[in-house]
Amino acid sequence: MVVKVPQTLQQEKGNNVRIRTISIRAAIVAAVIGVGLVAPISPAHAEPSFDIDPDSHDFGQVAIGSTATQVFDISLSSDTAYIDLIPTLNPEAGFHYDDSNCIGVVEDTCTVTATFTPIAEFILLDQVDITVCDIAPTGICVLSTVNIRGEGVKQDADLSVALAAPAKAQSKVKPVTFQAIVSNTGTDAATNAELDIRLPQDSLFLAVAAPDGTTCTTPPVNSNGNISCTIERIEAGGSATVTVTIQATGKKKTWVAYADVTPSEATEDTEPSNNYTTFGIPIR
Repeated sequence: MVVKVPQTLQQEKGNNVRIRTISIRAAIVAAVIGVGLVAPISPAHAEPSFDIDPDSHDFGQVAIGSTATQVFDISLSSDTAYIDLIPTLNPEAGFHYDDSNCIGVVEDTCTVTATFTPIAEFILLDQVDITVCDIAPTGICVLSTVNIRGEGVKQDADLSVALAAPAKAQSKVKPVTFQAIVSNTGTDAATNAELDIRLPQDSLFLAVAAPDGTTCTTPPVNSNGNISCTIERIEAGGSATVTVTIQATGKKKTWVAYADVTPSEATEDTEPSNNYTTFGIPIR
């Protein structure tokens, strides 16, 4: 290709000639690229990079139903965008992460929060793949792996149950209230303990009151039967009280109530001998 330089440009002198000549050369290069003879030159882009702190996570022993939290920071290099964090483990393992504040971050540090809530006894050994990409047209991506470890263990609890009622004889013509008290003297919280109460013979069920998070199944009002309650959580050193109101129907001088508590599969009860009790309520 021949590009003809105008005569007026050839007559210019000094800096003006140099500047205009460069402009003409640029026009020539552009024309050559336009017909596909020379490829355009792309600026160089460094491979994206990022740092993870810490680069491994050990949740340690976590009681079933409890939650442990780990936090790690991701520092991105310039012109780099965070893309995704992908765990290779099964979500049923109870491992979850929140990387919402990292998506699309450029030239910055973001925080990922990982939680481990085991649902059974097992050892968690897995990895999380983290990907970042160059936001420039190169589209270069790099991947790093974070090692994850944790162990789901049973809760070490000691559940016991006791029944309590007024010591004085209760009138047959008035409702009578008694309590079933479930205590935990173990070192861990107990979750989803089952409390069963057998009402005295010659009595009618009227009402039940239980702590928040407790669900109870009862016989119909003005009938006899059993009460079954699931207590969502009892902290170590804590207790939960279920209050029952009944009405006499017969001539018995003493009512006898029965109660027992059963730990869930997530709980190791260190002393099961105190999981059952009876109590006599005098009636006049």
